[in-house]
Amino acid sequence: MAREKIKTSRLTISRPDSIFYRNKTTYLKNHFGFTLIEVMIVVVILGGIAVMGLSQFSKNNSQIKSTVRKISVLTKELHNAARMNNKTFRMVFQMDEDAGYSVWVESAPKGVLLGENAFNEDLKKEEDKDAPPPLFAADTSVLRSPIKLPSRIIIKEIEFTGKEESFSAGKSYLYFMPEGLTQEAAIHLSDNKDLNWTIVVNPITGQSRIVAEDRPLKELKTE
Repeated sequence: MAREKIKTSRLTISRPDSIFYRNKTTYLKNHFGFTLIEVMIVVVILGGIAVMGLSQFSKNNSQIKSTVRKISVLTKELHNAARMNNKTFRMVFQMDEDAGYSVWVESAPKGVLLGENAFNEDLKKEEDKDAPPPLFAADTSVLRSPIKLPSRIIIKEIEFTGKEESFSAGKSYLYFMPEGLTQEAAIHLSDNKDLNWTIVVNPITGQSRIVAEDRPLKELKTE
């Protein structure tokens, strides 16, 4: 009697670790939420933002440096012009959030007496119709057009030797006399963030010294 052959089925059993590796991508995406491509895209975006921020900081730094140099050079030029032309010059610093921040030059005849209120003026004060005509008038012989401060850069305050208060609003005046003297002053410029500069004016020579930080005049005088 012939034996009957019994066919058996071969079962395929998958190893647990093979199941894990086949589904690795799905596992990571479901549990961590990001694929490698998505992470790379985020890194590129963050890098672009960082570069834009650095570029803007560099631009602001360059603008404030240029403005500081212009004002510094102007003090020496006005000191020399006052002596040569036998006139009284003054730098006008306009400090107003609405009207903007700028610097220009005015002049007057030699014999000018400076009163207590000669250093600062309120921009918003009412005009006195009965007041005598002003002694000082706009002068373009040394500075052809006003120095307008770039956006986000302000004249933070101005200090004068002999004045207890500093000035941070309205108009302030720095005078240059025909006798070769000026006022000892500190002009503080800032972007209200990371950039701060102080221009220190020598009263004898009119020469300015630039300090790349915000420091009070009383400290700078001792150096």
